[in-house]
Amino acid sequence: MGKKFEETQIGPFRVMSNQMPALEAFSLLPVLGSLVSSGASELEGASGFSLDGEIDVPSLGRAFGALFRELEAKGAEDLACKILRHTTVINKEEGEKFELSTPDKVNAAFCGNIQHMIHTMAWVVQFNFSDFFSGDLMQKAMALGQKMTKAEENPSD
Repeated sequence: MGKKFEETQIGPFRVMSNQMPALEAFSLLPVLGSLVSSGASELEGASGFSLDGEIDVPSLGRAFGALFRELEAKGAEDLACKILRHTTVINKEEGEKFELSTPDKVNAAFCGNIQHMIHTMAWVVQFNFSDFFSGDLMQKAMALGQKMTKAEENPSD
Protein backbone atom coordinates (compact mmCIF):
# COMPACT_ATOMS: atom_id res chain seq x y z
CA MET A 1 0.00 0.00 0.00
CA GLY A 2 1.45 3.35 -1.05
CA LYS A 3 1.06 6.75 0.51
CA LYS A 4 -2.37 8.29 0.26
CA PHE A 5 -3.19 11.77 -1.00
CA GLU A 6 -6.20 13.84 0.08
CA GLU A 7 -7.41 17.39 -0.34
CA THR A 8 -9.97 19.69 1.22
CA GLN A 9 -10.99 23.36 1.34
CA ILE A 10 -10.25 25.41 4.47
CA GLY A 11 -11.25 29.04 4.17
CA PRO A 12 -9.53 30.50 1.11
CA PHE A 13 -7.08 27.60 0.98
CA ARG A 14 -7.23 24.49 -1.16
CA VAL A 15 -5.28 22.07 1.05
CA MET A 16 -3.54 19.02 -0.42
CA SER A 17 -1.54 16.58 1.65
CA ASN A 18 0.41 13.41 1.15
CA GLN A 19 0.40 10.93 3.98
CA MET A 20 3.48 11.13 6.21
CA PRO A 21 6.01 8.31 6.03
CA ALA A 22 5.26 5.78 8.79
CA LEU A 23 8.30 6.43 10.98
CA GLU A 24 7.93 10.20 10.68
CA ALA A 25 4.30 9.92 11.83
CA PHE A 26 5.26 7.50 14.60
CA SER A 27 7.81 10.00 15.97
CA LEU A 28 5.02 12.58 16.42
CA LEU A 29 2.75 10.29 18.47
CA PRO A 30 4.20 11.12 21.92
CA VAL A 31 3.77 14.86 21.36
CA LEU A 32 0.29 14.59 19.83
CA GLY A 33 -0.84 12.19 22.55
CA SER A 34 0.24 14.52 25.34
CA LEU A 35 -1.43 17.51 23.65
CA VAL A 36 -4.73 15.70 23.19
CA SER A 37 -4.74 14.25 26.68
CA SER A 38 -3.87 17.52 28.45
CA GLY A 39 -6.69 19.50 26.84
CA ALA A 40 -9.22 16.65 27.02
CA SER A 41 -8.52 15.95 30.69
CA GLU A 42 -9.25 19.59 31.58
CA LEU A 43 -12.54 19.45 29.69
CA GLU A 44 -13.64 16.08 31.01
CA GLY A 45 -12.94 17.18 34.58
CA ALA A 46 -15.23 20.20 34.39
CA SER A 47 -18.41 19.98 36.41
CA GLY A 48 -21.47 19.51 34.24
CA PHE A 49 -19.42 19.47 31.06
CA SER A 50 -20.16 17.07 28.25
CA LEU A 51 -18.70 17.07 24.75
CA ASP A 52 -22.24 16.35 23.58
CA GLY A 53 -23.58 19.41 25.40
CA GLU A 54 -22.62 23.03 25.70
CA ILE A 55 -19.08 24.22 26.36
CA ASP A 56 -18.77 26.58 29.30
CA VAL A 57 -16.15 29.29 28.92
CA PRO A 58 -14.14 28.54 32.11
CA SER A 59 -13.72 24.89 31.08
CA LEU A 60 -12.68 25.87 27.58
CA GLY A 61 -10.21 28.38 29.00
CA ARG A 62 -8.58 25.75 31.22
CA ALA A 63 -8.40 23.32 28.29
CA PHE A 64 -6.75 25.92 26.06
CA GLY A 65 -4.36 26.83 28.88
CA ALA A 66 -3.31 23.20 29.28
CA LEU A 67 -2.97 22.78 25.52
CA PHE A 68 -0.86 25.91 25.11
CA ARG A 69 1.41 25.01 28.06
CA GLU A 70 2.04 21.64 26.40
CA LEU A 71 2.62 23.28 23.02
CA GLU A 72 5.14 25.70 24.50
CA ALA A 73 7.01 22.86 26.20
CA LYS A 74 7.03 20.75 23.04
CA GLY A 75 8.13 23.49 20.66
CA ALA A 76 5.05 24.75 18.84
CA GLU A 77 6.84 26.00 15.72
CA ASP A 78 8.77 22.77 15.25
CA LEU A 79 5.62 20.71 15.72
CA ALA A 80 3.65 22.83 13.22
CA CYS A 81 6.41 22.43 10.63
CA LYS A 82 6.58 18.65 11.13
CA ILE A 83 2.81 18.32 10.78
CA LEU A 84 2.62 20.48 7.64
CA ARG A 85 5.80 19.23 5.91
CA HIS A 86 3.95 17.08 3.32
CA THR A 87 1.18 19.60 2.64
CA THR A 88 0.61 22.14 -0.12
CA VAL A 89 -1.91 24.98 -0.03
CA ILE A 90 -3.24 27.21 -2.76
CA ASN A 91 -4.66 30.53 -1.63
CA LYS A 92 -7.62 30.93 -4.00
CA GLU A 93 -7.96 34.64 -3.21
CA GLU A 94 -4.37 35.41 -4.15
CA GLY A 95 -3.69 32.54 -6.55
CA GLU A 96 -0.48 31.60 -4.75
CA LYS A 97 0.72 28.04 -4.18
CA PHE A 98 2.84 27.12 -1.15
CA GLU A 99 4.56 23.81 -0.48
CA LEU A 100 4.76 23.91 3.31
CA SER A 101 8.16 22.24 3.55
CA THR A 102 9.96 25.02 5.47
CA PRO A 103 9.08 27.49 8.24
CA ASP A 104 9.43 30.40 5.79
CA LYS A 105 6.87 28.85 3.42
CA VAL A 106 4.43 28.19 6.29
CA ASN A 107 4.84 31.81 7.42
CA ALA A 108 4.29 33.12 3.89
CA ALA A 109 1.20 30.99 3.33
CA PHE A 110 -0.58 31.69 6.60
CA CYS A 111 0.52 35.22 7.55
CA GLY A 112 -2.64 36.82 8.93
CA ASN A 113 -4.48 33.48 8.77
CA ILE A 114 -3.51 31.69 12.01
CA GLN A 115 -7.00 30.20 12.40
CA HIS A 116 -6.73 28.64 8.93
CA MET A 117 -3.26 27.32 9.77
CA ILE A 118 -4.59 25.65 12.93
CA HIS A 119 -7.54 24.16 11.03
CA THR A 120 -5.15 22.92 8.33
CA MET A 121 -2.93 21.30 10.95
CA ALA A 122 -5.96 19.64 12.57
CA TRP A 123 -7.06 18.28 9.19
CA VAL A 124 -3.56 16.95 8.44
CA VAL A 125 -3.43 15.25 11.86
CA GLN A 126 -6.84 13.67 11.26
CA PHE A 127 -5.75 12.51 7.79
CA ASN A 128 -2.52 10.96 9.08
CA PHE A 129 -3.59 9.61 12.47
CA SER A 130 -7.29 8.73 12.19
CA ASP A 131 -6.47 5.01 12.31
CA PHE A 132 -4.57 5.48 15.58
CA PHE A 133 -6.78 8.07 17.28
CA SER A 134 -9.90 6.27 16.16
CA GLY A 135 -13.21 5.78 17.86
CA ASP A 136 -14.26 7.77 20.87
CA LEU A 137 -11.11 9.90 21.29
CA MET A 138 -11.04 11.13 17.70
CA GLN A 139 -14.80 11.74 17.70
CA LYS A 140 -14.54 13.81 20.89
CA ALA A 141 -11.59 15.79 19.55
CA MET A 142 -13.39 16.50 16.27
CA ALA A 143 -16.62 17.44 18.09
CA LEU A 144 -14.66 19.86 20.27
CA GLY A 145 -12.97 21.35 17.20
CA GLN A 146 -16.32 21.84 15.48
CA LYS A 147 -17.80 23.52 18.56
CA MET A 148 -14.79 25.83 18.88
CA THR A 149 -15.06 26.74 15.19
CA LYS A 150 -18.76 27.47 15.59
CA ALA A 151 -17.99 29.64 18.64
CA GLU A 152 -15.34 31.55 16.64
CA GLU A 153 -17.74 32.10 13.74
CA ASN A 154 -20.66 33.15 16.01
CA PRO A 155 -19.09 34.85 19.06
CA SER A 156 -22.42 36.24 20.26
CA ASP A 157 -24.10 32.79 20.55
